Amino acid sequence: MAYQLLIRTHGVGPANENAKINIGRQGDADTLDKLMLSASMRACSFLWCQFMCFSAEASFTAAALLIPLGGVAVARAVKVAPKYAPLCALPLLFGLQQAMEGMVWVAGGGPDATWVERFSLAYMFFSWIAWPVWVPVSVYFLEPSRRHPLYIAFAVGGAMLGGVRNCLMRS
Repeated sequence: MAYQLLIRTHGVGPANENAKINIGRQGDADTLDKLMLSASMRACSFLWCQFMCFSAEASFTAAALLIPLGGVAVARAVKVAPKYAPLCALPLLFGLQQAMEGMVWVAGGGPDATWVERFSLAYMFFSWIAWPVWVPVSVYFLEPSRRHPLYIAFAVGGAMLGGVRNCLMRS
């Protein structure tokens, strides 16, 4: 099934120029049916999406770049300024998430749906739990102590919302 997206370039091209792009996807068409894109998305954001989330190769390539670079960033942060280490771990974590997405693509071509479910849950762990908790905790270490309760509240709220979403999706 093919999809056509209308992207407003907002200053990335000639004035009032819009790009119509046809997208085809393997696998479950419901995923793209549920995908909502903002009309104000910039063309460069679209280019990132165009190469991500559409194949195992793209996911594994992103993982192959992000995991080692994220590891170097964390190692450097630990030596230079340890309070930045959690924030520097974001590319590493995103690389792991992309590796799980690649495994979903690979497992999707096999006869056993159990592996798709396992890798999908690992992928969704990042979007539902890790990101809503990790980002506020990362910023917690960089902010003055008077703001710490706010970031703890964000982390707890993110964990609760992720947990609720997980429970709703599994029922």
